Amino acid sequence: MLEFDPATLEKKDIYKLMIGAIIPRPIAWITSQNAADVINLAPFSYFNGVSSAPPMISVSFSRKPNGAQKDTLKNILHNHEFVAHIANFNQAKLVSLSAAEFEENQSELQAVGLKIAESKKISVPGFQESAVRFECKFANIVEIKKNGIITGELVLAEIVYFWIADSIYSDGRIDPKTLNPLARLAGDSYANLGEIINEPIPKLSKN
Repeated sequence: MLEFDPATLEKKDIYKLMIGAIIPRPIAWITSQNAADVINLAPFSYFNGVSSAPPMISVSFSRKPNGAQKDTLKNILHNHEFVAHIANFNQAKLVSLSAAEFEENQSELQAVGLKIAESKKISVPGFQESAVRFECKFANIVEIKKNGIITGELVLAEIVYFWIADSIYSDGRIDPKTLNPLARLAGDSYANLGEIINEPIPKLSKN
């Protein structure tokens, strides 16, 4: 088995190991809004659920090459709100396009061609072409540092409202096949769910 000590590796090599091994990763396709009311749209795959009581998610933001915060994070820290969407596998091209380096005051939402969906409990809108939308409010932030220098931030946010499409919801559950979420791999690669298996947790007898 190969062995790697991160203390001896370049940042890009550590990154390749992590994004190649931690797969598939769910994608939070986030809308946020800046001080000029421009709606930003960007995908983030260092994302997951962390609690259901209260409903909380985490999103990690790396810094730009020049050390600056990404626009989405700046917007979240500005108004403490955002909407996280779950992208469909068929939206891979749009997700990739929204990850491009747009000007700060140019809306990726408009460039991608998605339609605004007003939110219920927050001021930041989402978009209509998503089967799942989480209206989120900022809860906490953890600075990620290396040698005393901030290299990224981990944001915790509470989901204050759920939007779930009728087409994917039945008997109190979301159907994963109908949701058909887009998953992130390494490089330019994405994936769908593939084969689904059921493996119940056995009930062990107590002596």
